[in-house]
Amino acid sequence: MGWLVFPPQVWGDYEAVTQGRADWQDILAGWEVDLIVVAARDTDFRQRLLDVGWEETFSDFDGSVLRRP
Repeated sequence: MGWLVFPPQVWGDYEAVTQGRADWQDILAGWEVDLIVVAARDTDFRQRLLDVGWEETFSDFDGSVLRRP
């Protein structure tokens, strides 16, 4: 058996958050996430965060760092 760095539930939560599943904000709150790094190509995810009040603290051609308000 190969290495499993993160259990399947963590990957499921990651996909739920990045894809905007209905409970994505609850998942972030449960993990107590305060900062998120978003790749520049993930424009929908970045916009979803901004739409609910996250603040962009840094941005360049690679992506953005957003902070929970």
